[in-house]
Amino acid sequence: GGAIVSNGGVVTGDEVQLRASQGIGAPGARVHTAANVLAMNNTGPAGVHVAELNDVTLRTISFNVGGNANVTGTSTGGALDLAVGGALNVTASGTTDAIVSSNGGQTISAQSLNITAQSGRTAQIVNNMAGNQVISAGSADIQTLAGGGIAEMRNNSLGEQSITVTGEHLTVRGWGGGSAGIVSSGNQTIAMTSVGPKRITLGDNAALGLSSITTGGDQVITGDADITLVGGAGPVANGSNASILAFNPTRTQTIHAGSIAIANSTLGGNNSFAGIQAANQHITATG
Repeated sequence: GGAIVSNGGVVTGDEVQLRASQGIGAPGARVHTAANVLAMNNTGPAGVHVAELNDVTLRTISFNVGGNANVTGTSTGGALDLAVGGALNVTASGTTDAIVSSNGGQTISAQSLNITAQSGRTAQIVNNMAGNQVISAGSADIQTLAGGGIAEMRNNSLGEQSITVTGEHLTVRGWGGGSAGIVSSGNQTIAMTSVGPKRITLGDNAALGLSSITTGGDQVITGDADITLVGGAGPVANGSNASILAFNPTRTQTIHAGSIAIANSTLGGNNSFAGIQAANQHITATG
């Protein structure tokens, strides 16, 4: 029980668990860490506020303390506020999922973001119940590898999902099977803000799983990035589609792109689809 507060020091270790019931850190006073692998768990409604100094992997951590198993993932009953000084890796493989979950909003920033699932596991950054999901990264790669699984950024609340990519690319690729996606129940905005070349890529000729950016609200993609969608070569009909979708017929999809390229796999396989879909669309392409 209790809270973890910051007095200016740094929690350092190879694998670090932060566990509390009344909050971790505070707005403007994050708990600082220097960990290779990190798990943060707060069971109450207070928030989690953490600043990681370097590259870090978020996943479930299992310790044996005095003969007792101590298993902790990243979950908070309130909001999650996480700033990462390097690469943020949410990696699921083997027998271990990697789920970063909050119930009151998420604000996450990193130099780069990699959400990777394989061996049928789940790698996910997910916000539930209430609040906005705000994620900023220099580049972002969301993908499944051998054995498939689920790799996602997901906002299950009706708040805004806002994703800013300040660098060169955003990639969503269900290469190994299963699904890779960016999903929002509410409005969704993806801003590609680099002044240099930039691209959004969904799918792959060899993809075995789904690759999608999907929302139940309004969908806005800005920044004039080159957009490429490629349907895969999976063994299941429509199981390797690549799509940008606003599925609510009362909402609007607005896309400002450089070039737009849509293709199916050159490798054959079963039926797959690549496309940009919505009942109401405003799409511009400058390339």
